Formats: sequence, structure tokens, C-alpha cells
Amino acid sequence: MKSLKRYSQEQQDGQALAIALNYIGTMYIEKKAYRQAIHYFEQMKKLGLSPRLTSRLYHKLGVLSFKLDNFKQAITMYETGKELKEEHGINDGLFLSYHALFKAYHFNDDQLNAARYFEKAYAYAQDESEEALLILAKAQTSETNSPE
Repeated sequence: MKSLKRYSQEQQDGQALAIALNYIGTMYIEKKAYRQAIHYFEQMKKLGLSPRLTSRLYHKLGVLSFKLDNFKQAITMYETGKELKEEHGINDGLFLSYHALFKAYHFNDDQLNAARYFEKAYAYAQDESEEALLILAKAQTSETNSPE
């Protein structure tokens, strides 16, 4: 990893380092080693990525925090990614942001914000599959207080 960082700095190529960090983080996700994955994704924050990639990075960090039952941190990450999308007019992925925020707020016992983001997600759903995903999430959250 150190040699990759050194090479990236010598070549002034942050994109190569971002790709490597993303790949390593994704490998740790596959192994369900979420804390290790977070470590590599956190390093990507320093690379000056585009708003689109940065919003995706924050969403991914939100997913990992959610998987670790750290709902407050998940909300912070999801909100940051959503705000980047909204500020830069990036519409793709907004449904997923609203959907994720609905679930995170629900499991963080903030039903007011959960309901607000459910409504935003439902209004933003582009097709039947997104509506079905949201309705399934609503059913799952009404059945249990645990995300698993």
C-alpha cells in the first residue's frame, strides 16, 4: 500500500490511488470486515474526488456504518452524500439516499425523520422496482426494530 501511495504521489495521480483504495475497501466488504473497509474508504476523502464520487463514497460509508449498527454515523454519512448530490444537481442515486435515510432514521428511533425520508423516497421513485423496494423496506421496518 505504501508503494502505491508513493507511486501515486510521484505520478500526481490521485485517481489511481482512489481506484486502489476502493478496490481494497470493496474486498473487505466482501469478507464482511466492515471496519477495515471503512479504514480504506476514509483515506479516499483526502483525494479531492469529484462531487459525484465523493457523494458515492459517503453513501458507501453510510452503508458500512449501518451494517455495524452505528445508525447515528450512518445518518451523518448518508446526509453528507445526499447534500452533495443536491448541491451539485446530481439526481442519480438520490432515491437510494432517501431510502437509506428512511431506514437509518427508523432504526435510530427518529420516526419523524424516517417518515419524512420515506415520503421523499416515494415521491422520487422512478419506477415500479424502486417503489417495491421502498414498500418492502417499510414492511420490514414495521415488523422489527433490528435491521437484520
